[in-house]
Amino acid sequence: FLRVINYICTMGLKQTLTGPQMKKFLIFIIISISTFTTTSAQSWEMFTTENSNLPVDYIDNLVVDSNDNLWFHTNNSIYMYNQKEDKWHEFNQGNSDLTDGFTYISIGKDGSVYVSSNHIFKFKENVMNFEIVEENIKCEKFVFDENGVLYFVNQVNVYAKEGDKIKEIYNGQTDGPNYPTDLIVDNNNLLWFSV
Repeated sequence: FLRVINYICTMGLKQTLTGPQMKKFLIFIIISISTFTTTSAQSWEMFTTENSNLPVDYIDNLVVDSNDNLWFHTNNSIYMYNQKEDKWHEFNQGNSDLTDGFTYISIGKDGSVYVSSNHIFKFKENVMNFEIVEENIKCEKFVFDENGVLYFVNQVNVYAKEGDKIKEIYNGQTDGPNYPTDLIVDNNNLLWFSV
């Protein structure tokens, strides 16, 4: 970075700058230095099995809830890291109502934390436990819209579940050749999914 500024000052400015040109040049230099300083001043903390409660150094998806807690999962445990208290919580089949084989964590439109294994569970903060909200739904990804409709990806298809009715929205074998990889509901309550 300093070499670039030095080059501009010594090589690129052989002509004399007028007042307005010099002002623009100085503003450019100040903004550049400010951006460089802000970007290089960031620090990162890495959580590993050696410095945290993680049992493995590989985790699946990561979400942040409305209380700024970090949530992530391994195959057999859900972890919550409370940043304010610098405290870790582990939830699994042995200490909660969850079942093993987690596939996804999502934050609902209501701000609640949801996880999937062979059911979809919702975290109940007041009891620090999970409850089943959708039984026998095994899925890779899922999301709820603001009306409570559940959209989920199950292997090659995208489904919508409203009440007791499940409707196939996309079939990766007949509509594709591409399989769905992710899905979201935007602020206008529209479903988006990638294939």
